[in-house]
Parts: sequence; structure tokens; C-alpha cells
Amino acid sequence: GLSYPFGRYSIDKAFVNLAGAMLPDLPKYNTVLSDDISAHLVSTVFWKLINHAREGAGRTPAQIFYLAAGVNSKAYPAIAEFLSSRRSDLGKVLLCTEYIQMGAVLGRLATMLDNVEADYDLAILLDGTGGGFRKKRGRTYNTAYSGGVWVAKARPPTDYMNDPAINGVYRDPNQTDPFSKEY
Repeated sequence: GLSYPFGRYSIDKAFVNLAGAMLPDLPKYNTVLSDDISAHLVSTVFWKLINHAREGAGRTPAQIFYLAAGVNSKAYPAIAEFLSSRRSDLGKVLLCTEYIQMGAVLGRLATMLDNVEADYDLAILLDGTGGGFRKKRGRTYNTAYSGGVWVAKARPPTDYMNDPAINGVYRDPNQTDPFSKEY
């Protein structure tokens, strides 16, 4: 994979493959949501790609929000309130994550998006569920929610995604506001 500018970290081909597969659909997204701090870099790159595609199509730039939605996050009520307050201007949403193992975080966020009747897709860089989505309440993840699902490949995450010095944000485990903190 590529190594610059991440030094000892490498960027996997998974990202390039995912972005390439999504390329024709990128201009349709109005909003990018990053599910947690480790998805900050993935979400930012998608946001930039989306805005490049939207500019080429003569459309206004997409917006991005970095949510603080970890597995043990106390910010879920504030995130739900934020999404509800923005429901009319979300447009088509791309909810990004760098890694899915059990799907608890994406599940909660997708349910919130369903609750505000948002039109959304999920972009999952790395699938850690053993090569396919596990069943959740009798439904597979790719049919459990109203949004479409884009998945790059199965493999464990790389370390750079969780390094606040590289991705620029961190999440305070006690925070109750919906957004990641700048590092």
C-alpha cells in the first residue's frame, strides 16, 4: 500500500477499491457523517472526493459532521437530537466507518437516520465480521436498515485510524455532546 504521508502506517488498497466502486455515485451525497474518531480520516477523504465530484457536476459542496459515537459513547441522545434538528437539510447521507466488527455503532446511527427518515448509505472500509455481515435480530446488516451498503474488503483495521496525532480528533469517554474533539 501507500506509505506517505503516514510513515510507519500503510493505507490499504481497500480504500482505493471502495472509492473507485462508489465513484459514479459520489455526486449524489449532500452530507457525510463520520461515525467515530477512527473514521475521521476515511470520512474526510470521502468528503473531499464527493466535493470534487459535485464541483465537476456544478453542485454545491457537501457538508460533513464528525460524530462522537463510540461503543460506550454517552453522546447518543445529543446525536439523535442533532440529526433530528438537521433532518430537513441532510439530503442524501453517506455514513462512514473505517471498521465494522459487531455493528453496534453503525446500527445505532442507522436507526437514528431511519428515525428521521433520512436517505442514506453506509460506507464501510474494513469488514471484520469474518467476510460478511453477521446477523442482527434475524436480519443481515445489509438488509437491516433502509440505507445501501458499500464494503471494501475484510481485514483488520490499521493503526493510523486510531492515532489522534494523525487523524486530528479524539473522543472523551465522558463527553455528552455529539461531535469529536480536535486534537
